[in-house]
Amino acid sequence: MKRCFDKSGFTLIEIIITLVISGILGSLLYSYFGTSFTASSNPVVRLKKAFNLQQIMENVTADYRKNYTTNLAPLKTNIGAENSNQNNSYGQYYVINNRFIMFTSQSEAVDNTGANNLLKVTIKSDPGETLTVVFSK
Repeated sequence: MKRCFDKSGFTLIEIIITLVISGILGSLLYSYFGTSFTASSNPVVRLKKAFNLQQIMENVTADYRKNYTTNLAPLKTNIGAENSNQNNSYGQYYVINNRFIMFTSQSEAVDNTGANNLLKVTIKSDPGETLTVVFSK
């Protein structure tokens, strides 16, 4: 009597070796591409924050054009105090600069009287994006 063994399957040792090799290759690929996978959304998040900051400045500019082209003092008040967090009709932002300025031959100087009629506004968002605009009378 002759026995026939079917040789069409895999042995247990072949499956274990395949799993070990797959694990090693997977860990190598993760260490090579891992940062790319985990940090790939960072540019999108920063772009969204920059867009939100731009939208806030667009709101300020629209308010300026509609109401404050002849008198900048109320606009300065509506934007908020320097070095303060704001959450108002313009949006949520941090005010770095909100002051009247005048230009000298070398740089800019603070104009406490507002006679020069230039209002410098610098705002910042959470990730540190800043945006500066100068409004004139």
